[in-house]
Amino acid sequence: ITSIIATPHHLNGQYNNKPNVVNQAVDLLHAELRKRNIRLEIRPGQEIRVHDNLIADLYAGTCCTLAGSRYMLLELPFGHIPSQFPGILQELKLAGIIPIIAHPERNRPIQNNPDLLVEYLGQGALCQITAQSVMGLFGRKVQKWCFHFCKENGFHFISSDAHNMVDRSFLM
Repeated sequence: ITSIIATPHHLNGQYNNKPNVVNQAVDLLHAELRKRNIRLEIRPGQEIRVHDNLIADLYAGTCCTLAGSRYMLLELPFGHIPSQFPGILQELKLAGIIPIIAHPERNRPIQNNPDLLVEYLGQGALCQITAQSVMGLFGRKVQKWCFHFCKENGFHFISSDAHNMVDRSFLM
């Protein structure tokens, strides 16, 4: 691994990591890595919880893309899909942003109706599953769902979704 995109949670009800804060943290980490002669590139990003004002926040500069690219990592709430989500996907597409749906395998409505994810992919979204899901750490049901959807070529990325080095570490 030579490059990592830091994607702290943003607007998920607990964390609010604005781009300037993420950029400052990445700069501090780069300085420490250089001091220790560790050759690892950290790039800034966010895992943005889908919310009503996401498009307005994008234009206001309080949401950012992954490493300054045209890709944006979106997190759906685990228990539902916001009614405005299809419209948000359309607005992002018009803005030249490609949404990546983070860990859809852990969203209950998508678990119960995979055609929802197929619909979002048809709107131009990409899909990122979590290594812990593939390895079974979120339960057998989620793992089986991942294997099934992988066979259907439904995923584009597998992320570490590492949160720390103890109970949510890198697995693959």
